[in-house]
Amino acid sequence: MILPKYKPPTQSRLVDFKGIYTIKQKSHVVFLLEVKSSEDLGHISSRQEADSQMREKFRHVFGAVSVGMLYGACAMGTKICIYKLHMMSRQLFPFESTIPSNPELVTDTAPVEWWNIDLLTPEGQGQLCKIVQHIKEMSTKIG
Repeated sequence: MILPKYKPPTQSRLVDFKGIYTIKQKSHVVFLLEVKSSEDLGHISSRQEADSQMREKFRHVFGAVSVGMLYGACAMGTKICIYKLHMMSRQLFPFESTIPSNPELVTDTAPVEWWNIDLLTPEGQGQLCKIVQHIKEMSTKIG
């Protein structure tokens, strides 16, 4: 089951919100997908907002997760950033977003390097297929 979720941005934000999808098996969350435009990848504020929205969504669905590792993907055009939440340790990767924001400096807390998988390349397709296979394996254990 795929449930699209829409949370409109506040008026003060410039990010164009496209959508976050929650993929479930029965009532258990097994994957998160956020979709943004390819233009967003070039803007620090857009990447920061996308990262913030993904992290918020992981916190929101935490209680509905029955798999050992919850994956999420933030897609900006053909580039994706993979998020992983290890349920036992509660550690969310990429964890580098602990880069502190400073109101006096322009700080890139969600660097463009995180979007390192290109779906149009064989390598990118292979990486995504491995993740999907792992999700399928974990999902078979859901009661």
